Amino acid sequence: MKTVAYYRRSTNIQENSIEMQRQMARNLSYQKALLIDEEYIDDAVSSRKKTIKERQALQSLLTDIEKKTVHTLLVYKRDRLARNALEYLEIYHLLREKKIKVLFTAENEVPIQYSPAGELIELLMAGVIQREGEQIIERIQETIKANFQRGITRGNLPYGYCYDRNTKTIHRNEEQLSVVKFLFDQAATDTISSIKELKDLLQIQNDIPQDKKWSTQMIKKVLANPTYMGERVLNISGEVLKSHYQQLTIVDEEQWLKAQQFLEQTVKPKGVIKEQPPIIYLLVGLLICKECKQPLIPFTSRRNNQQTFYYRCKEHSIKFEKNLIEAKVLDACKEFFQTLLHSNLPELYDRYQQDNEQKLQQEKNNIENGFDAIERQLITKTEKWFQETSKPEKEKLQVQLINLYDKQENLRYQIEKINQEIAELQTLKHLMESKSLLLVYTEPSYGETDLKSLFKDIVKEVVFNSYTMHITFKHPFLTVKEAVVDEIS
Repeated sequence: MKTVAYYRRSTNIQENSIEMQRQMARNLSYQKALLIDEEYIDDAVSSRKKTIKERQALQSLLTDIEKKTVHTLLVYKRDRLARNALEYLEIYHLLREKKIKVLFTAENEVPIQYSPAGELIELLMAGVIQREGEQIIERIQETIKANFQRGITRGNLPYGYCYDRNTKTIHRNEEQLSVVKFLFDQAATDTISSIKELKDLLQIQNDIPQDKKWSTQMIKKVLANPTYMGERVLNISGEVLKSHYQQLTIVDEEQWLKAQQFLEQTVKPKGVIKEQPPIIYLLVGLLICKECKQPLIPFTSRRNNQQTFYYRCKEHSIKFEKNLIEAKVLDACKEFFQTLLHSNLPELYDRYQQDNEQKLQQEKNNIENGFDAIERQLITKTEKWFQETSKPEKEKLQVQLINLYDKQENLRYQIEKINQEIAELQTLKHLMESKSLLLVYTEPSYGETDLKSLFKDIVKEVVFNSYTMHITFKHPFLTVKEAVVDEIS
């Protein structure tokens, strides 16, 4: 099995370079008389921005650990593995499972322990690592903000400006800015009605430098940029900062606002065709032709620019207008449900409740038996833990006890959930007895999507011939064989 080393350098934190981490790993390997068989390197990869799966070298390392080809891992500090607390604990659990010997090369880094107490320490360390990472990001962001306000951070400069690295100042390219000034001047007039017109006009101007081929998108970008009125904008972590640079100004605020109005006018859609909502056939798959036993198919009839929607069986010349047949089936559903509510619903519900309570009680008994079995194991292992003198065996028993407590807590949650379900059955019965259900279903208000679901829940099938409609309903508490049948001529 291999002795390996992992190094990572962040994209936004330049200290702790790869070479420094490599040298410290080699120094420690000499002291421990170890030979580093392989190195895994994630260079310029932020653990904050990229997940474990996105860091190729770390992913390769974890895969090799899974394959049990690694025995010892040298790494600078915990935060090189991950700064996110959950990701770090995921790595820790893998290291513990595969019994990897981890050697930290940084001074004062607490060694990893594979024990219940050690896991608690790692949990605390993971929180510290994540908070340190967040504080680093906060400091970097505050530095960027401060430099922006002082004029040090230049950001991305638009067309017409360049940055001199030697003097650390922004320079104006007056020839290019003359093109920008022309665009703003024309956008402020009433003679130009579109970006394309402005582009065409720009191309025929002989006195304007043609150093680039302008597109409508590039022109929009220029006209929308507040830098040309001397205002630089920085968006960092959702916070928008503004700073005024008088030396960058080529148009005043009024002219810039006119350009924004021009842009708004040009992007307004002309002659937008209102999109028609899709036609929803609520009874698809439920309407059956009595002759061929096949579902009626939706189709649209067009006559004199009018659309009419139908269900039909083309082979047997059966056709029903969509809205009429859907309304008729809905009325039949309401009548069926009202009859059910007024007649034998209490008796049917009693049977439904008894069956479900019996199933829930049986499930609860099985879980309670498992709970009692774990309780007996806890008592036995706790007594053994008090009597055990060997430290390794005692730690092993601690892990077993924690796992048993977790299992027992999970079973306790399942029992509470079943008790809640039994209580809900009782509550529903009281509501039914007080006729609350009758009020709920008396005047329903449905959208088309709700109606489609309602039909599927209540209607088993609607069988047609040329003269009759035969509806078979699904019963909420009875079996399919006991389904109610309603026949309408």
